[in-house]
Amino acid sequence: MEWTRRILGKSDATDTLYGKDMKDKRPNINWGEDELKGGRCSIVVEKKWNEDEEVYRNVVANVLPEAAGAPEEDEDFSEIPW
Repeated sequence: MEWTRRILGKSDATDTLYGKDMKDKRPNINWGEDELKGGRCSIVVEKKWNEDEEVYRNVVANVLPEAAGAPEEDEDFSEIPW
């Protein structure tokens, strides 16, 4: 729910505990595909070692409100070296 608040711009929290340790009560919000589609945010991805498969996996560690200076929507993301 906290990630949704951040994507919708209803929270400026940046903790990595997803709001679990927040002292104030956060209101519930209605959300779904229509509300989230086109929303912008910054995603923090961490590289974690999976001992069972002995490989690294990328894991979403946090979702933050859109960062200042984020790329414009029309930016060509095909040039990003994944």
